[in-house]
Amino acid sequence: MTPQQKPLFLLCLPLPPPYSGEETLGLTLRKAFQEMGPLPYCLSYFDISNKQSNEKRGKFHFGNICAVGKLLFVFLITLFRKKPFVVYIPIAQNFFGFLKYSLFILIATLFK
Repeated sequence: MTPQQKPLFLLCLPLPPPYSGEETLGLTLRKAFQEMGPLPYCLSYFDISNKQSNEKRGKFHFGNICAVGKLLFVFLITLFRKKPFVVYIPIAQNFFGFLKYSLFILIATLFK
């Protein structure tokens, strides 16, 4: 990183739709950072939600597995291309969400 480059912070946030508490929080954080003005670092966002309906969330079925697999692949490409300095990944409150986010944390850790 050259001295004139700002470090990149990658915020992995669930963004709507569908709307629920987690997605609303992600949208609020994104808007808050955008309204702050010039920052000493660059921000980039990665939508970590799988865009399933609220009824299908937190369940172990083929559609969710495929959606998470696709997200992990895109996340790998994002890490490889952007090479962020810091990656922020929230922790889910249910078991399957925790497993999903743990995979993202593991991959981010492997990229240091």
